[in-house]
Amino acid sequence: MRTFELRARNDGSVDFSMEERFSGLVLPLVKGSLPDFGPVFARFASDLRTEAERAKA
Repeated sequence: MRTFELRARNDGSVDFSMEERFSGLVLPLVKGSLPDFGPVFARFASDLRTEAERAKA
């Protein structure tokens, strides 16, 4: 399951968070072969910020 959360801040900016949860009966069998998703999520968040700031300008 993938969730995204946007929280407005008092200064007018927005905090963005995202979480990915893997579950299911097959997870224990494939867990060791899953790649590190950290860099992919970081790139997604960076690209999202760039587009959001460009749209605001």
